[in-house]
Amino acid sequence: MSNSSINIQEDPDLINQDEGGNSVTALDSATGHFDEVNGTIKWFDSVKGYGFISSEDDKGDILVHFSILKDIGRRMLPEGTTVKCLSADRPKGRQAVKILEFDLTTAVGTDVESEPSAIIAIDVDDTDFVEATVKWFNRVRGYGFVNRGDGGQDVFIHMELLRQYGVDHLVPGQSVAVAVEDGERGLVVKAIKI
Repeated sequence: MSNSSINIQEDPDLINQDEGGNSVTALDSATGHFDEVNGTIKWFDSVKGYGFISSEDDKGDILVHFSILKDIGRRMLPEGTTVKCLSADRPKGRQAVKILEFDLTTAVGTDVESEPSAIIAIDVDDTDFVEATVKWFNRVRGYGFVNRGDGGQDVFIHMELLRQYGVDHLVPGQSVAVAVEDGERGLVVKAIKI
């Protein structure tokens, strides 16, 4: 991976069509100029929906917003992931406008989107698990909530439980399977499958 510069006005293929031949618009029509940059995910907060790439070109960090990750089938990238992106200079700094490549083998954080399911040896039967969706999760606060989609009460999930399963965070909208029990203040997750 090497850093280079791309000028859209010189390459009409970047404006007119994508790899599948579909019509697309310029990613930064104001300047028409992007830098192709290699770097590493410095951090990504899936609750806030953004993070930063530490660039190899020493021109500063690059903002990466979750909205550009959907193009590569992701909702987040774990810390340490090696990436190649197109970067545009914005008034508040550099921003990734497209992820060209990524390598999860360099990640130091847990990739919650591709981790295999795990069950810790506790008194839980497979029939105790129900499908749920992560409503929100704040890694800094150490907790969040999932919802079973049945119109019922949200279910509390604590960071310590996730750590038992080798998970360092959850992403809003992520599907999980949970076993639920009554806690002191309401329903709590007692086991999880990612």
